[in-house]
Amino acid sequence: MITVSVFVGIDVSKDRLDVALRPSGDRWAVAHEEPGLATLVERVRGLSPTLIVLEATGTLDSRVELKAEAIVLGNHHLGVELKLALSQPARLWLFPVEALSNSEQGVERVYQGTCLAVFYPVELRPGQGWGVVLRWQARTEER
Repeated sequence: MITVSVFVGIDVSKDRLDVALRPSGDRWAVAHEEPGLATLVERVRGLSPTLIVLEATGTLDSRVELKAEAIVLGNHHLGVELKLALSQPARLWLFPVEALSNSEQGVERVYQGTCLAVFYPVELRPGQGWGVVLRWQARTEER
């Protein structure tokens, strides 16, 4: 049986998430709110992607949980890309780190960074071992 690797690209903005698939070339967008996030997670889970590439100039909500072997986080405006490759598929949680700031417009949430949490449900019997390799790659472009 021939298996085809599926790659998912997600461009995150304040109002919507633009999704593109390779090699099929399919594209769609969902609203960046709870119903749209649920649609995104349902569709992407069904694909069992090899790689998810995320353009995180916006942030994904903490409810987004995917299972993947690799994820790429980046900011093309700054020329930065981080890739995490996993030797075993894992549950990935991705959410913003934000601070509250009091301004003339009132209290605002200010984006500080992105947190990526990697989860493995592991049950071991006495004496049993388990391991995983997490490999980070960083790339920058000269600006």
